[in-house]
Amino acid sequence: MGELESLIKWEFRLSRRGVKKDINKQLAGKLVGKTDRQVKEKRGLASYKNAYREYELSREGVPGTDSESEDEAASAVESEDEEFLSGLSDTSLNGSGDVFEDPPADDGADASVEPSIEAPASDPGEEGELPGCDDPPLGCVLARDYDWESSLDRALTGWEVPRQIQDTPLANALQTLVTECTQTELDLAYQLLVDFIRDGIGQRAQVNVKKKSLGKTRKRRANAATRRASEYARTQQLFRENPGLLAKHVRMGTNHVNSNDVKVPRDEVVHLYSNLWGKEPTGVVFEQGLVEPAVETFIVLGPITAVEVAKRFARIARNSAPGVDGLKRADLSGEHKFKILSHFFSICLRHSVIPNAWLHNRTTLIPKEGKDPSRVTNYRPITLSSIISRVFWGVIDRRLRSVVQLFPRQKGFVSEMGCFNNVQLFSDLLRHMKGAAGGVAIQLDITKAFDSVPHCAIQAALARKGVPDHLANFIAKSYEGVKTSIAHPDGAIDIVLKRGVKQGDPLSPLLFNLLIEPLLIRLESMKGYNLGGQSISSLAFADDLLLIGEDKNKATALLEETVRYLGKLGLGIAPDKCFAFQVVTTRDSWLLRDPQIRVGMDPITFCDASMNLTYLGVKVSPWLGVNISEVGSHLEQVLRRVGELRLKPFQKLTLINKFLIPHFVHQLVISIPSRALLRKLDTSIRAWVKEYLHLPASTSNGILYATNRDGGLGVPVLEDLVGRVALRAGVKYLLSEDPAIRAMATHSVLQGKLEKLADSLGVKWPCSLTDLKRVRKQQKSNILRAWAAQKVQGATVDIFKGDSVGNSFLRQPSLLKPTRFKTALQFRTDTAATRASLRRAKIVKPGEDTCRKCGETQETLGHVLNKCRSMHERIIKRHDDIVKILSSESLRQDQLTTEEAMLGLTGENLKPDLIVLSQEAVFVVDVTVCYEHKGFVGMARQNKIARYTELQRQLKSRFNVTHGEVIPVVIGSRGAMPAETIKGLKKIRLASKGLLKTLSLSALRGSLELYHSFMDR
Repeated sequence: MGELESLIKWEFRLSRRGVKKDINKQLAGKLVGKTDRQVKEKRGLASYKNAYREYELSREGVPGTDSESEDEAASAVESEDEEFLSGLSDTSLNGSGDVFEDPPADDGADASVEPSIEAPASDPGEEGELPGCDDPPLGCVLARDYDWESSLDRALTGWEVPRQIQDTPLANALQTLVTECTQTELDLAYQLLVDFIRDGIGQRAQVNVKKKSLGKTRKRRANAATRRASEYARTQQLFRENPGLLAKHVRMGTNHVNSNDVKVPRDEVVHLYSNLWGKEPTGVVFEQGLVEPAVETFIVLGPITAVEVAKRFARIARNSAPGVDGLKRADLSGEHKFKILSHFFSICLRHSVIPNAWLHNRTTLIPKEGKDPSRVTNYRPITLSSIISRVFWGVIDRRLRSVVQLFPRQKGFVSEMGCFNNVQLFSDLLRHMKGAAGGVAIQLDITKAFDSVPHCAIQAALARKGVPDHLANFIAKSYEGVKTSIAHPDGAIDIVLKRGVKQGDPLSPLLFNLLIEPLLIRLESMKGYNLGGQSISSLAFADDLLLIGEDKNKATALLEETVRYLGKLGLGIAPDKCFAFQVVTTRDSWLLRDPQIRVGMDPITFCDASMNLTYLGVKVSPWLGVNISEVGSHLEQVLRRVGELRLKPFQKLTLINKFLIPHFVHQLVISIPSRALLRKLDTSIRAWVKEYLHLPASTSNGILYATNRDGGLGVPVLEDLVGRVALRAGVKYLLSEDPAIRAMATHSVLQGKLEKLADSLGVKWPCSLTDLKRVRKQQKSNILRAWAAQKVQGATVDIFKGDSVGNSFLRQPSLLKPTRFKTALQFRTDTAATRASLRRAKIVKPGEDTCRKCGETQETLGHVLNKCRSMHERIIKRHDDIVKILSSESLRQDQLTTEEAMLGLTGENLKPDLIVLSQEAVFVVDVTVCYEHKGFVGMARQNKIARYTELQRQLKSRFNVTHGEVIPVVIGSRGAMPAETIKGLKKIRLASKGLLKTLSLSALRGSLELYHSFMDR
């Protein structure tokens, strides 16, 4: 990289971060042998300013600059059904509302507040993949004495230092750790690693960390205008930093403006968490039970690879909150960073040591839904360490899950659709009780379950599952000396965590499940509810526990055993938050009765026929089963509240697409509702979305429902999505190996529902998961086909189908101003307010639709954007802006020739936009911006090729090259980027994703400004 290019890139990067103070000094620190004065003089040159502006223009609007690519940021609703639902996976909750994995930015609040249909688990990897062991020894699957230490040592000593950190203090520090890994050396290397990840350098850098102001007093608003301004600012901040929390307030109907305030006195918080976390439990007994065979050592203790780090990185939510070091997900992006992190992680694993920085956490108290915020117990603590630490423990979690088999009664955070399966099984059990001899169900609330886990039991719980001593001891040791700082308006509260697993750490769910597993095994052995010889005594989703007994005595015995086991771990039950009911059958009917069950002297609340249990995010009535009677009205309320938010139109769309609709999908999939209800919900969503975006009611539904990649907004069609996902979940349920589910299958009415559902989707029963993938493709095709069938609004469907470049603004609406985004949507459906469009709407009479400017022809959108003489200057400017972008990029690659190349050539009127010399070839490049219509690319290309073929032949002779070609750069005036254009640009090395998107956006923005200028005159 040249000196000039390096300086430009560093200035651009720092400017993106908002760095202004001592900019010359900071830039000089990035360049070898340069002073801040030299940098200042260089930056003052006109040539430098021009080069910088050109580079800045080429990067304008390019998503993922210095972070992720836009393709990765595609809307969840565009992807496979699994990915649509996985938007909830990284922040799934158990029944008590505990959050795991990576909460999004802001104050660590959760991005979503309902459990996903498919509970998260570290994915087991591709078939045959062995995490952490690129080249396992022959027969190592059966070899328990695998020499993992030697394997790690070989990997560490043979590590190839990435060029980005060669000859830096970081590289030297990492090399030292291979042979001498003391705590001091590790902490030094880790600090250098953090500095490199944050600033891209391998040495200590001065970092300006923006400190949050805790407890900033809100002044009384002087008037309504300032109140509105404050509300707008807070809403925008919350949407930007934590849209999931904003969505939660919308669902609850609570005020989001002051949502960050903890409304509990500081001394109450100190008292609760000092007693909860600050005191080590005594008398803890972990009833280990039967110890399972040792797991494959090479899988859990082999060298950590960059691929593992990359996979874990991909699972982190994009708005995941940073730890105390301020590092965010985007800071970790990059293949070379994955390689460096994998090497550092292997060092930690080899020597059983972690940086001291990982012991420092920050905790945010998040109010629980529907609970009194003045009570300290009604807040959920989210504790976060460094995001690097979360990646490391996420890799370890994935390895453990690949070899550890959990008891089938546990459905929390496992690799199956845990919520769906447990709710379905519970519903089937209720139905069976009513048709058989009755039964008793108890829903338990374990008090502060994850916050009360005894650290002294972690090693034994891991050892029980056959985890090697080295790893079990390492994990247990990592909880020694852990500290956190609880944010509070009156000052942070520092506490040492002497018990509890962190809600926000990827390893916490597995550790909790392992501690609870012996209890679940014991309960099943006690024979709670008999179903054809199969006992079902409990349904567990992490700490959300249901006990099932045939009668009061059996249910009470299960409860007593649960209380006894939890008591030995220092955990307890909150009777006032538990519910119970008994189904009593009569000769031809059944009724509900209070079983009068107690925990000690405290009674458990009777859940009668008028009440609902809230179980895994859905309401379950003992009388009716899964109850979604209020979903329609609730959705309507939510959509109305979104409309009232001080958000930009496209922000409202993002909020419902990514954070609100998935909440309702969860409930709908579990209940498998009628298609009539789903159509009604779709109608409501469709109407509100059009209102948010200020689109007329006559706007084609196709632009709402088509995926972003195909030119639409990606709004889910609930009738299609819910049916498809419910069918998939049901098929998996019926194929489950869980003995309880298999025993219930013959008594379940689910299969009948699924058969009807399959028939409505046009799928033969029984169906496979492959059949459902075909259904999804067919549904997408149907949406596009219906849209394309519309003569006017669907005229460009085939042109923009699959055009990820031309449709980039749909994935990232912020690339356009809100008013321009609305107009861009009207461009796609040809519903912009031209006279031709108004005539179709019968607003303008026939014969009165001639151009208001030139009066020469009909005022169509194509005429305005490409033909009207009154817009000639802007049409030329749009063209020239694209040429400048190509010219600056070609100049950067030393490919552009000067105008001297044209001297003495035939055809004085032939002046192409660019002449590019590259690899013994000369290319004549000419740009044209055309209005998109059928065949527009072919016509424009033929005209350019015919025009410049002779010139290209003469240039070939002049430059004495063997190859020459005319490259027509045809771009649509509405942003279309044809495949032929991309193919041509690749030949002259001007086809990077960022550049292509910049070219498309330049054409679209130019057309938008042209249109508004036309209308405003």
